[in-house]
Amino acid sequence: MNYQNDKKSYGQNNYNGYNRNNPNSNSRSNSARVEKDYSNIIPCIEDGMNNDYCERIEKEVKDNFAKISVSQLRKFFSAVKLLEQKGMAKNLNELIMLKPKLAYAVGRDRNNNALQNFYVLVSKVIESTYDKLKQADNKDSESSESSVKASKETKRITQNFVDFFEAIIAYHKLYGKQQ
Repeated sequence: MNYQNDKKSYGQNNYNGYNRNNPNSNSRSNSARVEKDYSNIIPCIEDGMNNDYCERIEKEVKDNFAKISVSQLRKFFSAVKLLEQKGMAKNLNELIMLKPKLAYAVGRDRNNNALQNFYVLVSKVIESTYDKLKQADNKDSESSESSVKASKETKRITQNFVDFFEAIIAYHKLYGKQQ
């Protein structure tokens, strides 16, 4: 048996039924998306909601998130609200754990590009919120004088985070797919 003639049967050019060398095959690399730039939306977490940010979120939901199921969004939003009740700044690990929970939902529905786009945006929002809360926590531990300011800052950041998801839920109600 000649190894050169029998390469494909050993899987060198064939991985789990996908031909890596054929760009026209149904390869996993062909389904990879170019990551969207959400830098125009992230500031609403830092600065708070205003009309401009609401319009940006509305456009994003209308254009990219409308195919996410209501139950997927509500499940995630419930986790956000529960974290808000517990105190987001006190539970930074749980905030970060929202990312893998959402990744699990994306993994279960790999063909849903809307959910994948939502994951990209939410991951960036979570990271931004985590960084801001961490900074506020560091200010809080520096001096007792700034603890009142840090506490207000923590509440503001938490509220901006929750408001962001409330806006997504509201616009999804308007533009989302009907179940």
